[in-house]
Amino acid sequence: MIEGGKEGTSEWIDDCNPVRLLRGRRLQSSSEPESEAATGSLPEDVNQVLEHIAAWAAGYDSGLKWNEEDKLKADMMNCPQRWEQVTVEQVRAKCRALKMRPRDVDTITGYLQRRKEGRRFNVRSSYRTFRFN
Repeated sequence: MIEGGKEGTSEWIDDCNPVRLLRGRRLQSSSEPESEAATGSLPEDVNQVLEHIAAWAAGYDSGLKWNEEDKLKADMMNCPQRWEQVTVEQVRAKCRALKMRPRDVDTITGYLQRRKEGRRFNVRSSYRTFRFN
């Protein structure tokens, strides 16, 4: 049983892809593909950054590592013009379309939301000047 509103429930179903057990049969839930309007409208450089991060995260059982998070935070600080034109919802849709773990999606969109609110990040010195190419 899942508590919450329809929006939260449908997102959980899309992310977790549960199997419904019915009498005498099993029904695999089918997630609808992300709309092209939500994911296709991102600038190419943001698309490339998110695809790169998704590839990193896919290589680990536990998701993004601290240094990858620091690289993302540093890029958001050092290249604000790249991130100004995208919305948190667009980034969330793209990350989900890339099949990232829900925790990683929340981490990335949380960083973007905080940046849009004008907050700054503490990034370790080794990554302070990092920028995605």
